Amino acid sequence: MGFTRSKRILRDLVIQRIHILRDLSHEAIRRGDVELALVASSMIFRLSMRNSVRLPKEIKRGFCKKCRAPLIPGLTAMVRLRRKGSRKLRIVTCLLCWNIHRLELKQG
Repeated sequence: MGFTRSKRILRDLVIQRIHILRDLSHEAIRRGDVELALVASSMIFRLSMRNSVRLPKEIKRGFCKKCRAPLIPGLTAMVRLRRKGSRKLRIVTCLLCWNIHRLELKQG
């Protein structure tokens, strides 16, 4: 019983630290400090891997999978919406490494 509670507390602390580092990364990009943003984002992924904590979807999708830069529309990312038949796609292109992320949007 005690192990699960301590594990939950550790997870909550790691998630809080990840949110703080995400905000720091976004602020650094807005100021133009790309190096600091990349260091903060690499710390986010290192924290989650080291503590076996899954990143929330909104945080995981907010970073480039290739260069781990924060994806901010207009600054580091270009976002397009496309329709392929009955499917809707959100296409995000990282402006630092030009990697493309495609995400199918739910109908509704």
